[in-house]
Amino acid sequence: MPSRHAEFFRFSRRTVRWLVPAALLTLMPKCLLCLAAYAGIGAALGFGGPEICGASSNTIGPWGWLLALGGLTLGLVGFYIRQQRRYKSSSSSKHGNDQIEGHTQR
Repeated sequence: MPSRHAEFFRFSRRTVRWLVPAALLTLMPKCLLCLAAYAGIGAALGFGGPEICGASSNTIGPWGWLLALGGLTLGLVGFYIRQQRRYKSSSSSKHGNDQIEGHTQR
């Protein structure tokens, strides 16, 4: 019998796997007007870059480091998930879990 912690972890992982694509689809701009609005919001929050204000273009600023760290984190999470899927698929075929339409191969 699986523990409560394992069941909660499995439930939360399933929820996140469903929620992340839905949130990305919701936030994705769907027309040119939405894209312009997102660009305006980004400029208002300071994502436009220091060049707009007349600063030199060689300074990254705090948002640049935050975006770089976020990109690195997303890349590492994607790599980890890919490796986990690859490990699961290779281990299931090694242990004889090959089934075709509910019947075991002999």
